[in-house]
Amino acid sequence: MARISDVSDVVESVLPSLAFIRTPDGMGSGWAYQDDLFVSNQHVVGDATEVELRCGGKMRKGKVLGTDSAADLSVIKWESTAPSLTINYEVKLGQTCIALGSPRGFQNSVSVGVVSGLGRAITMGDHVHEQVMQIDAAINPGNSGGPLVNIDGELIGVNFAKRADGDGINFAIPAEIVSFVVPRLIEHGKVKRAKIGLRLVEELDQEGNLVVHAEKVFAAQSPVKEGDRILKVGANMVTRRLDVWYAVAEGWQKDGIDLVVQRGEEVIELVVPTSSDE
Repeated sequence: MARISDVSDVVESVLPSLAFIRTPDGMGSGWAYQDDLFVSNQHVVGDATEVELRCGGKMRKGKVLGTDSAADLSVIKWESTAPSLTINYEVKLGQTCIALGSPRGFQNSVSVGVVSGLGRAITMGDHVHEQVMQIDAAINPGNSGGPLVNIDGELIGVNFAKRADGDGINFAIPAEIVSFVVPRLIEHGKVKRAKIGLRLVEELDQEGNLVVHAEKVFAAQSPVKEGDRILKVGANMVTRRLDVWYAVAEGWQKDGIDLVVQRGEEVIELVVPTSSDE
């Protein structure tokens, strides 16, 4: 665990980028992504087109540029600027993490913990959130959208959920997904995706390697069979569900996604039909 003085230094460096957000329906947190652009959760802004955002002691209006419910992220354009946070994708199990935000409206609050788990899949509403980080740093309503940083003050995730039936089981969206979604929200106001009608699971094979299988096939026309191991998507090897998630998100203009699967002893090349997420 980091020394208290270390955490204090980190907090001092991050606070100028931390935002408190108020909407017609509630409140939450956010952080400076770039100049006048801030990131929060989709569930924080909801259907609002305009919010009030406080950062660095200044309360100004912010315009919601885009939201993505699948990743639970939103982008807000503020009427002022703030120093942006550096993003770091590298996260290790057990490393120190620091969550900042406004739990229950208590602004500039800090909690410290460790990364308790990586690669979690959790279901919220109609969406399965992939590759989520589990943390034990305290998260409460109002923390949503706030930054999760490492001991160097770099953003490693966005706080967004907790288990109501557990103690210290909290979740953050990893920086890798943030960096994929946010530029698309800035450019298009949404993330355009295709759907392939599969529910995928990660398992360890007999050699201890992580493999991805099709657990459920929802699309009647899909050539994929339940139990198929997904080896490749396009030209890329599949080592986690997120590899397929990215490819499907990028393939929204295509009629099909190329997969290579293993079915028993047979390796098969397939074209999986897509449907629009719009």
